[in-house]
Amino acid sequence: MYVSILTLIIQPCIDERPISSSPITETLAPGAWKFYTSAASVSMYDAEIVIGGVTQLLTLAAKVGDFPTQYSFSQSLNCGVEQGTCTLYLANLNAQLGVGVYNLGTNSTTYTISMNRLFPCPNSCSNQGNCSNRVCTCNPNFVPPDCSVCMYHIIS
Repeated sequence: MYVSILTLIIQPCIDERPISSSPITETLAPGAWKFYTSAASVSMYDAEIVIGGVTQLLTLAAKVGDFPTQYSFSQSLNCGVEQGTCTLYLANLNAQLGVGVYNLGTNSTTYTISMNRLFPCPNSCSNQGNCSNRVCTCNPNFVPPDCSVCMYHIIS
């Protein structure tokens, strides 16, 4: 007599899509989540997630290294019709970012979503310059790479 034991492991099926700087138009049923992932990163970056065209109350949530849930996220915000467009900003990331949108409304809704990766400058330019593409353009008398040193010209 043979006894066979079957172990069944049930895991939630997550419909995930890559998120990019080009806006994606999505439709979301009431009480439903839609998930997105950023590309993996080997260097530090900041992320700006923009959701637009909002016609019902939505929750935008993000979690570093995993997908957000209603109770587990790194940062979130509620975005409603009165805002129309909302931006979630996360700083000093060094891993893949999971992003979720949840429809708090009673009807299906359409929205757009995009994510921009922002690569910060060293030491945020020490508040003595402007950052563009990870390079500081320092104010007069301050020197790169991070504008932390002030150089004075001595006139004799």
